[in-house]
Amino acid sequence: MDPVVREATLADARSIAEIHVATWKHAYRGIVPATLLASLSVEQRTKDWVTRLQPGTRQTYVLETAGEIRGWASIGPSRDDDHKGDYGELYAIYMAPDHIGRSLGQILYARCERELEKERYPFISVWVLEENAGARRFYEKVGFQLDGGTKVIALAGAKLPELRYAKKLCSS
Repeated sequence: MDPVVREATLADARSIAEIHVATWKHAYRGIVPATLLASLSVEQRTKDWVTRLQPGTRQTYVLETAGEIRGWASIGPSRDDDHKGDYGELYAIYMAPDHIGRSLGQILYARCERELEKERYPFISVWVLEENAGARRFYEKVGFQLDGGTKVIALAGAKLPELRYAKKLCSS
């Protein structure tokens, strides 16, 4: 069965939360503090996602295969002061750990890009933890390049550098 990408609904909150928690534990092991990963709760993330999936809050898409959600992504206008107006932003994209490396993330990302193009954004950006080599490879594979933006975020007492990637969208 071919993958289907569709807008997320409130009914998807738990599945999104399960992938969110599982992917953090998989992708960020050795990058973010283990205490933070151990504290992640599907129940709490489900509550967060019920709020995030309210109409008008953000655009979130899910990718399904065989009727099961395997990944999700959220997009919207850039939150960066230096990118206001011209940039859409990929806030997050996560695939279930057992579905990473199957090109499904590229299918999900392509839908996000099309949606931002429809909104007439000429560019898209994304922030990624500097140490997250897998995510950086993914973004580079779909055409992103480092744009020089950097920041440091604090997670569970750790200060973690992030890098910003950007890409010109095709329809611009």
